[in-house]
Amino acid sequence: MDSLASKAKSISERSKEVRIDPSGIELFCRSFDPSKMKHWLSQSPFSIKNLQREEKIAYLSVFNSISFCYWGEPKWTIQYKGKSYDGSWAMHASIGKAIESGKPILNPEYLSDIPKKDLQDILSGNTDIPLFDERLNNIREIGSVIIKKYAGRFINLIEESRNDAKILFKILIEQFPSFKDIGYYDNEPIGFYKRAQLLVSDISQDEKLRNIRTLTACADYKLPQVLRRYGILRYSPNLAEVIDNKIEIPHGDSREIEIRANTLHAIELIKEKIGASSSEINDYVWLEGQIKLPTDKPYHRTRTTAY
Repeated sequence: MDSLASKAKSISERSKEVRIDPSGIELFCRSFDPSKMKHWLSQSPFSIKNLQREEKIAYLSVFNSISFCYWGEPKWTIQYKGKSYDGSWAMHASIGKAIESGKPILNPEYLSDIPKKDLQDILSGNTDIPLFDERLNNIREIGSVIIKKYAGRFINLIEESRNDAKILFKILIEQFPSFKDIGYYDNEPIGFYKRAQLLVSDISQDEKLRNIRTLTACADYKLPQVLRRYGILRYSPNLAEVIDNKIEIPHGDSREIEIRANTLHAIELIKEKIGASSSEINDYVWLEGQIKLPTDKPYHRTRTTAY
């Protein structure tokens, strides 16, 4: 979204704790490998390829309503088909297992009043997942809104949007309160809408929405970690100490806003140089982050439903 990109640029130019290093941008662009460009879901442990059209939209809506804030000690992990997964992959594995076991987790009626025990069973891992109650509220909201405003059909989201990414994004942030993701910097609002943008991008893989290039990257905690790896994001000594010692940064703190805004602006600067869309670069960087390096610094810790 153009206004988000411009606001992110403005915050980047005023940031006190975070800066973008142009030499890091150059390094990334020189090492960029177009052959590795793929949608992030192509690497998911559960494939949605065999789902019907509406089931795919329902699946992606459910996933993006409850995909946030996986960090903790110990980290929440899921066993699926003989392998251990954490983070977003663990959430995909959990939803996939639920579908394979016959749970109606793509049915709006079921979602709107899903028993707490059912969701606990679906997300059962080595430890309790953080922010469980918030996930329960969000998944119920998805079902309720689809029933009340879209005649119980996820496909009607696409019909109402007329296959336009900008309209679908607007529907999500206006009709589903749980997708709200607004921060403030110098008393000025900036709407990041990470999960709403990711849902639009994910849906567009099959639906081929118009205006998809209007999306920005998704400001989470993995992208800035990878951008720091490349020397693109530079932190002040004080902020680096906080992040490297895994000290929590409160949601809405100016440091968190600076990290997220500079992440978005850095992706926009990369986009200008290599010509790929923000969503494509987002997925490329995120998948790079799934390759763990011994030299990696920690990601910033913020307890939030935004990402």
